[in-house]
Amino acid sequence: MVQLPQHMFHVAIILAALLATKHTAVGGPARQYFLSTPHNTTVTAGHQARLACSVGNLAGTCQWTRDGFALGTDRNLPGFSRYLMAGDREHVCDLSIDPALPVDEGEYRCQVSGGHGVGPISTAPVTLSVNSEPGQPYIVQAREEDMVEIKEGEEVELECQSQGGRPPAEIQWWDGEGRRIVSDVTEHVKRMEDRKTFKTVSTLKFVPTKPISVKCTVSNDAFPEIKESEILKIEFKGQ
Repeated sequence: MVQLPQHMFHVAIILAALLATKHTAVGGPARQYFLSTPHNTTVTAGHQARLACSVGNLAGTCQWTRDGFALGTDRNLPGFSRYLMAGDREHVCDLSIDPALPVDEGEYRCQVSGGHGVGPISTAPVTLSVNSEPGQPYIVQAREEDMVEIKEGEEVELECQSQGGRPPAEIQWWDGEGRRIVSDVTEHVKRMEDRKTFKTVSTLKFVPTKPISVKCTVSNDAFPEIKESEILKIEFKGQ
């Protein structure tokens, strides 16, 4: 059997390895692949969100999808005024959303079409979450007047609401001397019509033993700064 010289043997191994992939040494199509891919991302409403996507050996055209809906191949993404396929080079297809809003939440995927004998590729889906600040809290019973009159021994039922927060807001009740009121408080959270943010409703039931001022406050995990409602005064009739 004829033995190849050592250097010829090494060349044969290299050629075999190249032919076993879609990269070839004779001008065949080279596969396209991702240099960077997006990750699950959480941003604050009003700030920029940027999802990474860059492609090696780019042969096709980049396109992003949101919840399975294609956003288009034009880098300016007409029809989506806050969206842009950012990047100063063709193979950089990052998706920029500026500013990001709760409505932008969803599942995103970067896709690249095939071309010139090369197959299409797609990243795994990732989730974009957008945190938003809770709305100013208000006591429903104080929207028209800042004072209510009751009889001595009468139970008072008050409702405080805050809308638009994500994550859901937490509501707390306080008296006029800065003491937290915790007796018989119930809280309910439901999604707003946009399905992205939440409305929190807290109900306070108690029997005042003396005239008292009441307010409610709101915050959430992403926005710890406290927001306060207007103060409601509770007085006894005839006093």
